[in-house]
Amino acid sequence: LYNPYGGLTGGASGGAVRGPQPLRFPKAPELLFHEEATVRRKTWSESLTFCTGAGYLGGTAVGGMIGAAQGLKGPGPELPGGVAKLRLNFLLNKTASHGKGFGNALGTLGLLYAGLDSLINYSTEDRLGDDVNSTLAAAAAAAIYRSGAGPRSAVIGAAVGGAFAATFHGAQYAFKKSNI
Repeated sequence: LYNPYGGLTGGASGGAVRGPQPLRFPKAPELLFHEEATVRRKTWSESLTFCTGAGYLGGTAVGGMIGAAQGLKGPGPELPGGVAKLRLNFLLNKTASHGKGFGNALGTLGLLYAGLDSLINYSTEDRLGDDVNSTLAAAAAAAIYRSGAGPRSAVIGAAVGGAFAATFHGAQYAFKKSNI
């Protein structure tokens, strides 16, 4: 008969327990297919999902905190000071309204950024490098997002988006150089 516990020590097999065995973690990621090891960046769908989700989640959290801070200041003189239910309702309404607005805005920016990043990477056949590619995608995403408010706003958005991405990549480079 087959004993599934035959090679194990201790417990059901009746052998002596030799003490705890240390966990051995792999040094490299375990991949199902060997072709995945040569890919050095996320696919467009992984990037799209990550950037949109992270943008929405981060925007909702930041917007919720801003709304909660405004809600804690109180509704103002139009409500009597002792109405706890109205103050709580005011706090929750401010938190929810700011949270969903910020979440939708950053989720949309993440969606635009991921799509444009993949498009630029595909069209240039990855000749620009990740830093330049990412900075161009951030500038273009901000310009498209702000284009509804006019061309001046789109140019300012592109400058802010590009500067944000360039600053991020500069900080990332400095962090790698400092070996922290």
